[in-house]
Amino acid sequence: MTTKTKPKKTEKLTKVIIKKCHVCGALTESENEIERCAKCNKAFLPLKYFNKIHENQNTQFKDLFSSSEDITDEDLIKGIYVLW
Repeated sequence: MTTKTKPKKTEKLTKVIIKKCHVCGALTESENEIERCAKCNKAFLPLKYFNKIHENQNTQFKDLFSSSEDITDEDLIKGIYVLW
């Protein structure tokens, strides 16, 4: 009797950011920080905005948004963001 072993999965799971719009209540999912609400087009600030602005004064605003891999649970605003 031979035992079959399953091949190991080497693919990396990607974290997803889920954000609730504070204007219209729509939920948006993305692998990167969400810049605008998909429903009402409300613009959002990046997480830790004030820290990033003071540390990176010469950086373009669009470059302040992070990918989900760079964000930890401590960075999130409770009730508005979820990292899945």
